[in-house]
Amino acid sequence: MTARKFEDIYVDAAEKDPRTHPWGCYGYDDFVLVAASSFQWFSSFEEMRDAILLGLPKWHFDDEEELRKVSETVAAIHDDVKDQEQPSVELLSRINSVIKGTTQLGWWGTFDDLRQGDKEFERDKRGEFRETLEQSGSTPVADDEVDGFVEFVSSYGH
Repeated sequence: MTARKFEDIYVDAAEKDPRTHPWGCYGYDDFVLVAASSFQWFSSFEEMRDAILLGLPKWHFDDEEELRKVSETVAAIHDDVKDQEQPSVELLSRINSVIKGTTQLGWWGTFDDLRQGDKEFERDKRGEFRETLEQSGSTPVADDEVDGFVEFVSSYGH
């Protein structure tokens, strides 16, 4: 996968609807002077995992030797987890340690997790969504609020 190909996948994933591509991650630049961030959505955990592990280093590491080292580390992680069907905190931590200084992943899971989950990130994003509605709290997003929540996460960050 080339750097350009991954960038295309990353941009495309940020434009997907989480109702039809329910596996997502929230990534943000780990540069001092850059503050870009967004959600990306995929059709499966495997698609998301592979896009992150196989493509992300090629997009962010220009130095050939550094890219080789990072790619070897990431390939080893991929081999370790290629049969894993669910995200884990351990895997997220391993990925973030490799790509530190370029990008970090602040969250991954399903759209339903983001709508109803109890992790701090999920509650925080729902709380921010509720603020846009001039409400308080971080209660789960009801079915009749999904369209607005999709709009919120689609424009979040950037």
